[in-house]
Amino acid sequence: MDKPILINSNEILLVVYGDDQHIGESGPLDENQVLEIVDEADDTVQIFRVNPSEKSCEDISED
Repeated sequence: MDKPILINSNEILLVVYGDDQHIGESGPLDENQVLEIVDEADDTVQIFRVNPSEKSCEDISED
């Protein structure tokens, strides 16, 4: 991870793994909290930062 991953208070962390399973956590979350959540999921497929107020979704899997 090159830059720190932060989930702001108006955002949601969505981790997709396995057979259409997911974990969703609302922010604020710091990088350590994000990594703990991702580690809970077996076979993580994608990680998204969702901002409902802006109707945006960013794939942060590579970060």
